[in-house]
Formats: sequence, structure tokens, C-alpha cells
Amino acid sequence: MFGQRSDNNVKLDENAARRPINPYGVSKVAADAMAHCFSHLHDMNVTLVRIFATYGPRGRPDMMPRILIESLYHDKPIRKFGDGLC
Repeated sequence: MFGQRSDNNVKLDENAARRPINPYGVSKVAADAMAHCFSHLHDMNVTLVRIFATYGPRGRPDMMPRILIESLYHDKPIRKFGDGLC
């Protein structure tokens, strides 16, 4: 996720340099930068949610978007995982 690094044995933390080498990594770093900017400029808390498993022909059948949409489409109850308290 952090891209090109000179030493892969160094532990990464939140302050590690971001040098993404693919479009997904670039979009994540850009979203983080925009959120930080808005948080600073408008004195507000910001939370980012990146949905990585979307519905479609390549969607994994065990992921929430597909389970939800197929349950709705087939008029089946939606399965609840855990105790719902998250």
C-alpha cells in the first residue's frame, strides 16, 4: 500500500512516507489528503469508508454487497452477523 521503499524490513506506521505505485494506492493517498484538508479547514471530524468489494460479475459471493443484493433480489431474509452491536 505504501509503494516504493528502499527497505522492506522497516516497520511502517501512520507517519511512513506514502509513495504509491498503482492507481488504487494513489486514490487512497489522495482521499486521505482531502479528508485531512477538510478536517483542518472546517474544524470537523472526518471518517473515510472505502468500499472495495462492489457488486458485479467479478464480485465475491461471500462479501456483504453481493449477499445483501442477492437476498433482496430473491426476497430472502438478510442474515445478521454477530450480535449487531458493532
